[in-house]
Amino acid sequence: ERGETLLTRNKRAAQRRGHRAHHRRKEAREICQRRPLFVDFADVGWSDWIVAPQGYDAYYCQGDCPFPLADHLNGTNHAIVQTLVNSVNPAAVPKACCVPTQLS
Repeated sequence: ERGETLLTRNKRAAQRRGHRAHHRRKEAREICQRRPLFVDFADVGWSDWIVAPQGYDAYYCQGDCPFPLADHLNGTNHAIVQTLVNSVNPAAVPKACCVPTQLS
């Protein structure tokens, strides 16, 4: 009986670890990051006057800016203050949104 209890306990612990790992992976996917976006000139009706290239990689930013903002997210002072105000009173201001830090 002790072995069965220990096995059940270990199985539950493994399930919890798996759930936490899945939750961390999900959080990592939702943090602000650059996403691919190809603009095809034919799709927007520009292929008759733009000969080459056929399109370009425009990219876009998507994801959450978590509270508190991590240094690697390069939050502006405005974004930091907005995140602080939102954490205290979400009805006052929206969450800080994801924006590019560099354009090419």
